[in-house]
Amino acid sequence: MNRKCSRHTPCAVGSDHGVCGQRSGFTLVEMLIVVTIVGILASVIVPTLSSTSGAVSLEAMARSLAADIRGARQSAVQYNGNFAVTFDLANNSYQTKPVSGSTPGMVNVLTHSGSGSTIDLDTFGAGRMKQSHVIIGGAALKTSKASVVDLTFTPSGGTGPARTQDTVIWLAENTGTNRRSILITVSWITGAVSVGDVQSYPANLTMPNF
Repeated sequence: MNRKCSRHTPCAVGSDHGVCGQRSGFTLVEMLIVVTIVGILASVIVPTLSSTSGAVSLEAMARSLAADIRGARQSAVQYNGNFAVTFDLANNSYQTKPVSGSTPGMVNVLTHSGSGSTIDLDTFGAGRMKQSHVIIGGAALKTSKASVVDLTFTPSGGTGPARTQDTVIWLAENTGTNRRSILITVSWITGAVSVGDVQSYPANLTMPNF
C-alpha cells in the first residue's frame, strides 16, 4: 500500500528535491529562458510605442472633440434648441454651449468640464496626455474652403439651413516637415461626425487637403 508523503516521511527514490510528486520551484535554466523572452519582447514593443505615440495623442484628441460635437448635436435634437461648438484658435480651445431653447449643458467626455467652460487643448494635450503638442489648426467649409469659427446645430440635427456645406475641423501637431493633421468632418444635412486618418500636413499649406 502506498504511503502519503509528509515532513516526517522520506520520499521515494526519484522524487524532486525531497518533495513527493511535486517540484520545489523553477530551475535556473527556466528562469534564464523567461528573462530572455521578456527582454526580446521589450526590445520590439518599446520602440514601436515610442514611434507611434504622437499619432495616438492626435487621434485621442480628435475623438474627444468629435464626441463633444456629437454631444452638441444630440442636445440640439433632444431638447429642440440650437447648440453651438465654437473654436478659439488663438487660445487653442473650444466651447460647447446652448444658443437657444431649453437645452441644458453637456459634459466633456474626458475632461468632465461642463457646458460653456473652455476645453483648453494646451492643458489637456500637454498636461494630461504627456504627449506632443496638439493644436486646433482651423475649421472651414468643405466646398468653398471658407474659414469658420463655429458649428451650430439645429433641432433637425444638421447645421442647415444657415450652413449648406459640410464643415471640416482639423487638429495638428509638430512643425515643419514632421507636421501631421487629422480631419473631423460634420455633415450639414444630418450632423453626422466622422474622424479621418492621420496624414502629413506640409508647412507650406494653410490647411490640409480635404
